[in-house]
Amino acid sequence: LPDTAGDSKLSQFGSKMLAIFDRARESGAIRADVTNADIALILLASEGIASMATEHSDLPMLRVINVVLDGIMSTTTSLDGPSLSDDELFKMT
Repeated sequence: LPDTAGDSKLSQFGSKMLAIFDRARESGAIRADVTNADIALILLASEGIASMATEHSDLPMLRVINVVLDGIMSTTTSLDGPSLSDDELFKMT
């Protein structure tokens, strides 16, 4: 965890990740209006989705990843695998 000086390994890692997203935004690889705060929230939400999805199957998570990435990327990709059925989704929640 970050210490009071803000120079912990986690803080250093976070700073480097933010720099990568800044460069991706500047190069046009990701949308200009996506902020680092948006990306942090996406990562937090993805952690919860991943823990729930991997109990059942990795395929739904792959689709979610593609949907999330398409939301921030300047280009889109095709979705991997089939979508969950309503029954499968109900069982996960």
